[in-house]
Amino acid sequence: MTAAKQKRVAWLDTVRVFASLTIIVSHFFMLKFFWYTHQTLVLSLACIGHVGVFLFFAISGYLASNSLKHSKNVWEFYRRKLIRIVIPFTTAYVVLGIFFIMLGILEPSLAKQSPFYHILYKGGNYLSILFSIFPWDQNLRRFLSSPEYLNLPSYWFVGEWFIGTVVWLYLITPILDKLLKKNFFVTAITTIAVSLIVYFNTTWMESNHGRGLINWFIFLVRTPEFLIGMVIFVYRDFILKYRSILIKFSILIVLTYSIYIFAFTSDVNPEYPIFPIFYRLCYKHPSSFIFSLPFIYLLFTFAEWLNKKFSGMILEKFNSLSEISYMAMLIQHVIIYLFARSFDFEKLSKFGVWLMLTLITLTIVVTSFKIRNIYKPIEEWCIKNFLKRK
Repeated sequence: MTAAKQKRVAWLDTVRVFASLTIIVSHFFMLKFFWYTHQTLVLSLACIGHVGVFLFFAISGYLASNSLKHSKNVWEFYRRKLIRIVIPFTTAYVVLGIFFIMLGILEPSLAKQSPFYHILYKGGNYLSILFSIFPWDQNLRRFLSSPEYLNLPSYWFVGEWFIGTVVWLYLITPILDKLLKKNFFVTAITTIAVSLIVYFNTTWMESNHGRGLINWFIFLVRTPEFLIGMVIFVYRDFILKYRSILIKFSILIVLTYSIYIFAFTSDVNPEYPIFPIFYRLCYKHPSSFIFSLPFIYLLFTFAEWLNKKFSGMILEKFNSLSEISYMAMLIQHVIIYLFARSFDFEKLSKFGVWLMLTLITLTIVVTSFKIRNIYKPIEEWCIKNFLKRK
């Protein structure tokens, strides 16, 4: 009998779509047009996008615990996650690579954006494609391809640090799961401590124009958000029992810390007053987890309430977009970093700018569904044939 198909969690889909939207919107506002005309808005929205980032890590943690529980053993868990991550990423890599080569017929500069350009026109290393189609962590990829280290060839669109980080976190999920169930408080405190140590070491190395070995383990900075997702799943019965108290406590922490930041942030730039505030709340600032961890719980709880209270066609359609959220962010990264950033939006009218952004959004959505239709049968076939239960 094949492994049982895990049922989708509606409220988690709601959070995932919301997280995707915050990230996509923040990337749009990094375009040159907005940077030169609305810089304060750009800086603020760029930081808001990090809300989506820590939500995604929390979602990944919740799903990791869920998947681990429904797996026969650790190796089945690893195989499942390998299939769920690598097949979509590899499919997107190949399809987008071919697409940019085809666009090169009309505009040669676009062909150069494809990793396959190095093979087709430059006689590049063929093995580099095999190395590049795996979603490595961006920092590890640099380590593997750096001339100072292993010097392995690598061609890619953009450094997908997020997906690579999730791969690392999935690898340590079984360890975190055992530690979490054995001693919650020690595991939580240790996780935050390790996150801070790696953050400060990385920051110090970069400020001194160097990169230490610990830089290649930067994924540990995001472990607290991942762990809170695991906690919400593993201790869901306890959380449900004391939900009222936990909600009030979380609101108190979020409000207290937010007021503190707004009132006592000393590095506020008069020209861009909002940016440092959002930076401390939502970015990788050492204290941001004070805000992010209870905020994740509150948003998860709100999404669960929303799906119970207003379940219907509109919410179902909204949640259905979660099926392409992973793919949409991959594609949007490519479009934003390789196309939209170099496009001269200043030549367009305001209507032209918004029309262009609308067309880009529609392109992302349609392309995401098309690529999903390609990889989904392959993914399901692999699940069916490589995750067999006796």
